[in-house]
Amino acid sequence: FSSQNGKENLIKKKQKIMENRKNQLRNIFSILLVSFSVGLFAQNKFSFKEDILAKTAISLDYNYIGRNTLAVGIDYNAGRQDKSITIGAFGRYFRGKDSKDHFIPELKVGYYDGGGYAGLVVSTKHFSPIVGFSFLKFMNVYGGYSIPFDSEKNLNGFSIGVSINIGLTQISKYYDKFTFKLM
Repeated sequence: FSSQNGKENLIKKKQKIMENRKNQLRNIFSILLVSFSVGLFAQNKFSFKEDILAKTAISLDYNYIGRNTLAVGIDYNAGRQDKSITIGAFGRYFRGKDSKDHFIPELKVGYYDGGGYAGLVVSTKHFSPIVGFSFLKFMNVYGGYSIPFDSEKNLNGFSIGVSINIGLTQISKYYDKFTFKLM
């Protein structure tokens, strides 16, 4: 019995260590997100505050990765309007294989060129390269493959998703410029 109890204790310790690491990552992510938000909105004399707000959008995301998931976050356009790199921080919700609700932080980096879109999503539970199409950065339709980090493998396999980005200002610099040319 003592070797059995020793193995059980070791497994419990490993699970506790993994849970502590996940909590630490969530806390770090939350601190970074709050720090960015406070720095962005709290300073009235922030010289390029309007430009940052104009290049930022709220993103709503549905993704099927072996199960339905929803995400909400902010996305910042770090480049030009036609070819750009976007950086985003999200919170994703899904119901796991264990029938428990999970909320995880995510970081997303995307590259836009014309109507094409490619990106990488990284969270505490998985990472996923994605490719797809974008309509003026307002709506993205994409697919990819999710590779899990955790032993539960909740987010594993091929994924397909849609995201809608809503600019924070009336004249947003987040979106691509729409130009209509006649022959």
